[in-house]
Amino acid sequence: MEFVDPLIRDSCSPTEVSRCIHVGLLCVQDRANDRPTVPSVVAMLEGGSPILTWPRQPTFAAERTPNEVDRSMSVKLSATVSFTTLTGR
Repeated sequence: MEFVDPLIRDSCSPTEVSRCIHVGLLCVQDRANDRPTVPSVVAMLEGGSPILTWPRQPTFAAERTPNEVDRSMSVKLSATVSFTTLTGR
């Protein structure tokens, strides 16, 4: 319950909160094939479908210093960004 906004905490049941967190973790799986479909997500959140799977362990990610992150982002962005200027007649 500590993840729930204090303004709505009293109106949520621990079971509902657990279900929402579980479904959310299923939706952010690394592999797209491991993620549920939208109709499945809706059914799971409405309580009409049991949640049969557990989320997989997330992919390991090495920690980086802020300078390394900035450098790697600028390299990626400079290789993929283009600018188009439109002018009227």
